[in-house]
Amino acid sequence: MVKGIREYAGKEAARLRAVAEAVRKWFRCYGFQELVTGCIAARETLESEIGRPGEIISDIFKLQDKAGRQLGLRYELTATLAQFLKQQQVKLPFKRFEIGNVWRDEPTQPGRYREFLQADADIVGSSSILADVECLLLARDIFRELGIAIEIRINNRKLLEGILDAAGIAAKQQLRDKIMAELDKLDKKCEKEVQREIAKAAGEKATEKLFNLLKKSLEQLKKLNEKTAQGAVELEQLLALTKAKFYPILARGLAYYTGNVFEIYSTKFRFALAAGGRYDRKIVLQGRYMPAVGISFGLNRIAEIAQVKEEPFASCMIIPISEGERKAALQLAENLRNSGIKTDLAYEGITKALDYANSLKIPYVIFLGKQELSKKKVKLRDMTSGKEQLLSKKQVIAKLAAQAKSSC
Repeated sequence: MVKGIREYAGKEAARLRAVAEAVRKWFRCYGFQELVTGCIAARETLESEIGRPGEIISDIFKLQDKAGRQLGLRYELTATLAQFLKQQQVKLPFKRFEIGNVWRDEPTQPGRYREFLQADADIVGSSSILADVECLLLARDIFRELGIAIEIRINNRKLLEGILDAAGIAAKQQLRDKIMAELDKLDKKCEKEVQREIAKAAGEKATEKLFNLLKKSLEQLKKLNEKTAQGAVELEQLLALTKAKFYPILARGLAYYTGNVFEIYSTKFRFALAAGGRYDRKIVLQGRYMPAVGISFGLNRIAEIAQVKEEPFASCMIIPISEGERKAALQLAENLRNSGIKTDLAYEGITKALDYANSLKIPYVIFLGKQELSKKKVKLRDMTSGKEQLLSKKQVIAKLAAQAKSSC
């Protein structure tokens, strides 16, 4: 097994899929249409789409095909969205979602893998604050269904740029991106350590001023300069329409964000479950930048703490008593499955079949023997109570269908 690559089976796989289905349901409820893209792209394309032009992302998994072309596995889903829109004409605003695996060649840590299932929702073609708001309301509804208490943290890249100006930090964008990336680590590292790293790039005096400014209120920051004023207004609009919390050190690691940015944390476990923001200078359509905003969910991490209903892998198991009942068992299984009832079929003897049904918590077992079939009946056992009933096939189908409906 490659380090950082997880495999899911049984209940863990069912839990991950249940989370993905809940997320997909809410994406659709908000009017997003699904997009499915390939996971392999030209490495140059991935590098240019992830950051600023020419910026190389070292965490891309690198591949090479037989023709020697330099390829890579997708690092995130926004890059493939940008490429799709360059090749297709769509009606704006374009609301798309995508759920798929992404790969990052980076060190692993608890809850962070090198391959993970990501779910993105993006709105392209609208600069309205309502688009930003909908991303946060979407997250609120998803986490409410999954039983996860959250805290929504927001900030604004324009506000941060203005703060850097006020701190006297040079306008060189590469330097600023580095500083913002360091600020984004304040939840993971101690403040002094982050200050030391920033001081290496910006100097001690500017760093001290920067951290003093970051302790000021939004109203105070608003008065620093034109950039902080613009960023503060955008934040105030978002704060007025959501239950978000202003978090001045939030920067988001990727350089393409231009306005409001947000991260969503579990209040119980204190780690990020979703993140996103506005990126108005990344998507190019017909030679001009399109306003865009999006949010991304890390489904593997969410699945570890989500409260999802664990359903049995099958509603019933059919056990033919002998070889003579095999054909009847197959026919009954087909009838049950066609009625929407999850049905397993025993391949071995009664003892092994019952042990298997118990281990998977299958609620009902159906016995098919010569005696039952001669009466045109089957024996249905409730595996919880042990109670058995002799029923017709129609009665069994009706009972199990009603049971499945009541458990939904």
